Amino acid sequence: MPRFYSSIGLSLALSATLLAACSKVEFGPAGGITEKNSKNEPVGHVDESDWVLEADWSKQERELFKDLAVKLDGTTSAYVTNLRFGFYPNPVVNAATFGYDFDVLYGDGFRTQTAYVIVDKKFKVLQSGRISSRDTQLNPQTGLDGFSIYFKNDQFKKGETYRMYYVVYEPDKLAFMGKGHGDIEMAK
Repeated sequence: MPRFYSSIGLSLALSATLLAACSKVEFGPAGGITEKNSKNEPVGHVDESDWVLEADWSKQERELFKDLAVKLDGTTSAYVTNLRFGFYPNPVVNAATFGYDFDVLYGDGFRTQTAYVIVDKKFKVLQSGRISSRDTQLNPQTGLDGFSIYFKNDQFKKGETYRMYYVVYEPDKLAFMGKGHGDIEMAK
């Protein structure tokens, strides 16, 4: 009987290890971040996969937004063009701005909402939120509408890298506009 429980325990431990290995975030070379100053200007390493539109997400990435009523298929929708993103400054001391800009192709009165989730390297959710375009401001230096994200709690460690996933959508029409990710480093 004890051997039976030992083998179950070993199987469970192996399964947990394999699951944890699948859940790890790969940040890429040079820490994976795109270094920017407070004006959204590059000041060092640029990760070409950060802060751009992405067509495909894994099931685990899509699950972060399972409560959204919009489908996350494709790179962007037919409603918008020239969608661009910025996150600055990066590395972050206490706060940073997530900004975006786009051109609307159809309709007036188009408003947006951004849903975001920040995870650690083990894919643990540390922070999430939704921001309406009514709550964003245009930054004349960058040309991007944006909102501040604060990193003041103890979950964010100096020198560590985190990943932010984001979805931009139109909540009234339930129109998907775009999705992506970017890596964030906490300043040392």
